[in-house]
Amino acid sequence: MKSTEETLEQMVRSFLRGLTIESPKILIALSGGPDSLALLNLLYGILGKENLGCAYYNHGIRSTSALDSEERVVKETCKALGVSLAKGKAEPGELIALAESTGRSLEEVAREYRYRFLQSVREEGKWEYIATGHHHDDQIETLIMRFFQGSGPEGLKGILNQQGNIIRPLLNCRRNEIIRYLESRRIRWIEDKSNRDTHFLRNAVRAKLIPLIKELFPGFDRSLSLFSGKMGLVTDFIDEALEKTLIWEELAEEPGNMGRKGFSISSREFWAAHPLLRVESLYRIMNRCGIKRVRYSFFQTVIKSPFKTVGEKVYLSGYGYTFKQRGEQLFWTRDVVVSGKKGYLMVVQPGARGRIGDYGVSFFTLPHSPAAAECSTVVKYAEGDAPLVIRSKKAGDTIRLKDGRKSVKKIFQEWGVTDEDRNLIPVIEDKRGVRGILGGVFGYQDRFSYEPQPGKSRINIVFTELF
Repeated sequence: MKSTEETLEQMVRSFLRGLTIESPKILIALSGGPDSLALLNLLYGILGKENLGCAYYNHGIRSTSALDSEERVVKETCKALGVSLAKGKAEPGELIALAESTGRSLEEVAREYRYRFLQSVREEGKWEYIATGHHHDDQIETLIMRFFQGSGPEGLKGILNQQGNIIRPLLNCRRNEIIRYLESRRIRWIEDKSNRDTHFLRNAVRAKLIPLIKELFPGFDRSLSLFSGKMGLVTDFIDEALEKTLIWEELAEEPGNMGRKGFSISSREFWAAHPLLRVESLYRIMNRCGIKRVRYSFFQTVIKSPFKTVGEKVYLSGYGYTFKQRGEQLFWTRDVVVSGKKGYLMVVQPGARGRIGDYGVSFFTLPHSPAAAECSTVVKYAEGDAPLVIRSKKAGDTIRLKDGRKSVKKIFQEWGVTDEDRNLIPVIEDKRGVRGILGGVFGYQDRFSYEPQPGKSRINIVFTELF
């Protein structure tokens, strides 16, 4: 009978044989937990240290003592094996503030920052793959969560063993097998105490829901694994059908649209397709625009509404985009588009940067803000009114004040704005119109629209003088 070590090594060797590159250079996402440490040791035994590197990311969420212990284990392990280690971190509380300000889960925000860091390290070190320690138990938890969250066939495929340059060699291994492997080799690991915090959805599913499901359906994990395979076949079928029936055309870049391109499709072809294919084609277009999670209810108009093959009509509006009909074509484009030879436009989102005149402009979640800032302004907005953009003034701009609407041109006249500054002073706009005028950085005033019920989301717009 094979030992656990032999079984896991065989699984990982089998996985590596399926890659297109022999003896690949792999960057391991190392956390100090059992999964990533087992992965490191297994790959080390198969590929050797010359083909491996590690990357560790501190999310700035947990206590300093817990992070110190975790980082110490990571550093000591890499040093003992002679494997390179790259480290990155978020500012303490930065990801929590971002999650709260955008209404996203902390888990989602942390994952986004972690993978962004891993990809930057991969590119810098010219690693061919990033390997993570996801295993069979993670897969089962993910499938359960996605089912109850209403995911479609694509999401119900579960975690993929390869997704671009991301690979997951342990996906068919169970957690108890990983623990036995570490214990047999006397490898020390750090147990993240936050994994027991049931305020996090995955932890609650693991601690509360799975024991009940296991009691009622003893073979549920095998059934779910087979189910994810079925959903993979369904997704493949849908992809093939979409390639034959619904072909979107990518539009030329629109002026002032910050490099974002829209898409169009024949109205006749779109409405002739089955409703499932209509929805799935829109899902894929939204993914290409960087929109990953969309409520199924968002598409009800496309499923149920009477349609026409010619004319003018807006069918969907949200997530910063509009799906509308113009003549015999349907268009998927951004809600807010600004044009003008002397103008500028930037989408306001954390981490984005740009330039306005002699100033660099950056967007940060609170409380983070650079100490060297020349001027900074906190803007409140409602998440449903996104996208929030910062742009130059255009003809006809008005702002809602407590005593009625007022033109931005009139406000500039009252401030005595010079001709040079007229096209530089930033205007903040969302789906509902102008929300503010940021004159402070140019020596004037900041003026915001009157909102009886202001939004809860906040972002810090920071200006830094360029020398």
